[in-house]
Amino acid sequence: MGQIRAGHVQVTNGAQRVRHVWEGRFLSVSSGPFVDGETVTWAGGGSGTAVRYDGGAKILFYVHTAGPDPAVGDTLTGGTSGASADVASQGDDDPPQFDVLLPAGQTKLFVVDGTAQSYEVSETFGSDFFDLTANYAEDSDDEAPYGVHTQFSQFMGLPFMEFGDADAPSLIRRIVQIVEASITASLTVQERQTSGTDGGGLTDATWNVRGAWTIEGANRIAGASVASSTITLPKGRYRVRASASYGSVDSNRLRLRDITNSATLVDGVQGAVGTLGGGVVPLEGEFDLAAEADVQLQHICKVTDATAGRGEAISNGQEVYAQVTLRRIY
Repeated sequence: MGQIRAGHVQVTNGAQRVRHVWEGRFLSVSSGPFVDGETVTWAGGGSGTAVRYDGGAKILFYVHTAGPDPAVGDTLTGGTSGASADVASQGDDDPPQFDVLLPAGQTKLFVVDGTAQSYEVSETFGSDFFDLTANYAEDSDDEAPYGVHTQFSQFMGLPFMEFGDADAPSLIRRIVQIVEASITASLTVQERQTSGTDGGGLTDATWNVRGAWTIEGANRIAGASVASSTITLPKGRYRVRASASYGSVDSNRLRLRDITNSATLVDGVQGAVGTLGGGVVPLEGEFDLAAEADVQLQHICKVTDATAGRGEAISNGQEVYAQVTLRRIY
């Protein structure tokens, strides 16, 4: 199933919280009727707000705002009207169990039928509510039909579209946004020295950290940053292409290391020309980050070269001894 749809929700312009609309079905109502917008209370400190009362069917539509979930047998009392009624039954989707159905740690898109925009769902959700990552910018609606999209493609994170999905145009726009972002979301950094300055030393049997980095061009990965030899990346899937020069260090290779979680993300191939001479060693691959992490390009070698282990100066303009290009796939 591509979307979770359970009745209706209350959405408020300028707010992040989305609340499920409950149905209280009564056999009779005392001192009624209930009044739209009034506070409704029940046993155990439960409370909510009346959305709409259908007097003919004896159904109160309301949102739960505090205390325990309402249950069959609870007496609902209106704070303004004084109306009182025992809940004989509830709506088929009460409660919607968002805390069970919404997958933690995955992208979740919220759409309201007929609106032009989709919103990402945050990691804050309960049995009958969830929060968006940004304020809702459409018109407020106390009974909005909706969908929460939870299925995405394995490779680019594109939402699957199925028959009956809420507001397909907004999902199409989301697909276009993801594709555009994957094309332009990139960051390139270089390890530089002034003209005539060697790259510095590499120590044998040690994962030497390459950098400090200078951003080449513009940082086009939202949420990414560079500090000295460390690159901070937001969660997502990435492709990396890196290379680094070396001096008289014999066998050597690179790795991209997640220092936040002590995990190697990509291993490079080995380069060697003996103890004399030098060259360039490459690294290329893809990796996933489940959450924001700090990463470093690290270089190991077999023989120490204390002065030009990172490469020897050409003395003809800017010296560049290493480069990393990261592209966020999604």
